[in-house]
Amino acid sequence: GKNIELNFLTYDSRNLPDFAEGVSSQLEKIGIKVNVKKTDADTEWNMLVAGEYDLLNTNWMTVQDGDPYGYLDNWYGKSNANYCGYKNDEYDKIYEALSTEMNEEKRKDMIEKLQQILIDDAAVMIHGYYNSNMSSNKSVTGANISVADYYWITTAIKPAK
Repeated sequence: GKNIELNFLTYDSRNLPDFAEGVSSQLEKIGIKVNVKKTDADTEWNMLVAGEYDLLNTNWMTVQDGDPYGYLDNWYGKSNANYCGYKNDEYDKIYEALSTEMNEEKRKDMIEKLQQILIDDAAVMIHGYYNSNMSSNKSVTGANISVADYYWITTAIKPAK
């Protein structure tokens, strides 16, 4: 019997405002009013940390070092990075065991379980993964793309000699 109205915080990066508008449109079809507020990345981050949002979207590098352990900390119940206040005892137990597990196959299974818990609990909504391209020719050296990094322009890119 009570109208639901949510604020969706977003910023201009990799189509995030478009995703926010799309989610807003879908929710409004079922009677949930959504106010999309576009701000800059720093303001959004500060509001994320302060918990000043109902819905929020962001870009996040998930496996900078080839292992998502640090990224999965965002939903660990005792983490300072758990800005959404997510709590799941099974998730926490597996996450804590993951911190000391060194066997790659066991780690993979544990990570898949953690991801499935987040999906089952609808803790996050993944809009997608971005494909990237970089083109150069023999007049350029050092233009290499890392699969986990989107900061492509570096001091390593130089004219070829």
